[in-house]
Amino acid sequence: MPSGGVHSTGYAAYHKLVRSDRGNDGITLAGCWLQSRRRFYELHVAESSKVAIETVERMVKLWQIGRPCAGKALDARVAARQEASAAIVTDLFAL
Repeated sequence: MPSGGVHSTGYAAYHKLVRSDRGNDGITLAGCWLQSRRRFYELHVAESSKVAIETVERMVKLWQIGRPCAGKALDARVAARQEASAAIVTDLFAL
């Protein structure tokens, strides 16, 4: 049985590999914030939403978290990113 992680950019093809109900043991689907950022960024560039501007500015912090994790084992990257991103994600959802 395969194991590991699949980093998804949000396209439906990934859902054929990894079931969202976690029905295929050993594989974890990791979503990508970049796909959600794209819509906010479009609004930001159009200067049509103050919330979009604030959202993009807060999301930048998520990308800064990933750099120090490069080259580490999957479990170490996941743990470090979850710990460092928890407050940022909570803040984004509150916004």
